[in-house]
Amino acid sequence: MSSLAACSFRHALKLVYVKRSTALCAIIILITLGKIQASTIIPYQNLGEMMLGTETVVLARVSQNYELTLDNQITRFRSSLEVIESIKGRLLPGEEFDVQNFHLRTGDLERVVPGDLNLREGHTYLLFLQEHEPNVWQATMLSYGALEQHERQGELVLVPFDMGREIHLHIANSHNPPERLGVYYQGALIRHFRDILRGTRVWNRDLVLSPDHPGDFELGFRSDPPGFCTYISGTPFARWQDIEVTDVPVRYFQGGDSECANAAAIVDNAIGVINSNYLGVNLSNAGTHNFVPSCIGQGAVDNEFTTWVENNLGGLRNTLVQFEDPCDEIAGLDGGCIGTLAIGGLYWSSAEYEYEGETYRIAAYGFVLINDGAGNCFCGSEDYEILMTHELTHTLNMNHIAESEGDANMNPTCCDNVSNLDIQCLDFLYPLPALPVELTSFTGQAKQETIDLEWVVGAELDNDYYLLERQSSSGRFQEIYRTSGVGNTTTERKYEFVDRNPLAGDNLYRLSQFDLDGTQSELGLINIRFEKEEPLLAEVFPNPLEAEELNIRIYSEAAKELTFSIYSLNGQLLDHQQAWVASGYGSNQIDVSKLSSGVYMLQIAHQDGLQTMRFMKR
Repeated sequence: MSSLAACSFRHALKLVYVKRSTALCAIIILITLGKIQASTIIPYQNLGEMMLGTETVVLARVSQNYELTLDNQITRFRSSLEVIESIKGRLLPGEEFDVQNFHLRTGDLERVVPGDLNLREGHTYLLFLQEHEPNVWQATMLSYGALEQHERQGELVLVPFDMGREIHLHIANSHNPPERLGVYYQGALIRHFRDILRGTRVWNRDLVLSPDHPGDFELGFRSDPPGFCTYISGTPFARWQDIEVTDVPVRYFQGGDSECANAAAIVDNAIGVINSNYLGVNLSNAGTHNFVPSCIGQGAVDNEFTTWVENNLGGLRNTLVQFEDPCDEIAGLDGGCIGTLAIGGLYWSSAEYEYEGETYRIAAYGFVLINDGAGNCFCGSEDYEILMTHELTHTLNMNHIAESEGDANMNPTCCDNVSNLDIQCLDFLYPLPALPVELTSFTGQAKQETIDLEWVVGAELDNDYYLLERQSSSGRFQEIYRTSGVGNTTTERKYEFVDRNPLAGDNLYRLSQFDLDGTQSELGLINIRFEKEEPLLAEVFPNPLEAEELNIRIYSEAAKELTFSIYSLNGQLLDHQQAWVASGYGSNQIDVSKLSSGVYMLQIAHQDGLQTMRFMKR
């Protein structure tokens, strides 16, 4: 099998050829049951080294793009070309050959891989190729390094292929990054390549580089979504349905990676990184899978993959990680871990659903395919985990974030941890359901004759009314007050009620909210002990919070010991700690860094009573 370095285009293309989901780290878009994936490569240091490390380099013109349906009913997408100049390899001028990309169709499924080599009829390209089967070739590194011919001020120049920017570059040595691709004088570049092959020169980009910028040329760019966030499937976006409440299981091959003993832990850590950083994403480590592809006319994430998931895992909504490229689909690495490392992607259905007022397509199958040799190249390095996080994020329909926007895990160039840029993009696609009411605080104060209750909301959505109940001596809650909401607002509002007939001792109040459609949501519980002196007033802020510490503002008539307890909404105790507060106003902080995104209950217990409030962590 091929070694795992960077996602090599030869086998990557083969992956796509067999099934796009296994294609290189390239992004896939399926039409009826769509598929999304992304490719990762380790680039050569410069174009000269890429030429030396590639089997065949030619300047060729595309005569036509066509579809070919094979015996296994998979339709491949190919381009026919004619060689104009041969720089390296056995293809000769005037000879015709075919290039196959990762685009394929099988039944009602179709996949398109961002970063794939999608050539345009009638256009001329400088291509770096490897033979896939007799007279059928594939790009060495997808569209990375492919150059399209243009004319500039009467001179022919070669411009980097646009889709190359959709490829994730894994930089193995951060102290020696590869040269950025530029615009090259065609004649000078071809002559320079031939001089390098003869051994009369070494690579010198200054001899061939044009002062033009790639952005000055019309290359048929794919339209990007607004802002710096890009998503693989286009609109309507593919999205895992109900992922904010129902997990998407991730399984890894039970044999693991023979060259990396802790490969399973790397997958688990990547899942944890994703869940802890992204507000509405809920992946789960479902353990191992035993899917072994036959590799006969199929790849590791092709038809056999989807059929196996349906038959063994109960249908849609599963993600599998395959190690060591079992069908040898990804091109082998050249020398020291140069080539295609991994691909991550997604199949999605044409079926649509509504969420938070937006229309989405339903994500069906996720996959990550790690090349053979990955463990040898990266085991023990943080880069392996960052790579796994990156590829698993592609299974969520996330594309790349331009490096010019700042450091991000989803930058095309490796290797960065998850940043605020990543979080903004994923939170946009996977927001938590909007709460009908954004409760800021729910507090009460015992006076000599009454208990004064107050709740503050930061926003309301389709809010009809509030219901305030108090627990009676029998243990049942009884309505004591209701008041209308304002429907929809983002302006902070305060609501008040004075309980003029409080119970002696503990008074447990429950605040609920009702939508315009009658849906009820419980907002909070507080317990106020009725006695002459106020026992305690407390509120949390901000709410919702995005920090790792929960701030609690407290007023106490006297110094006392408090017990802070955090519960999940189903009553599970998650944290428990004690603190001593002085009289008067003060504040306390609770570390909530271990809590995932969600809604929780904070209970403050003291000698005079109990107070409970709800908070949300993003």
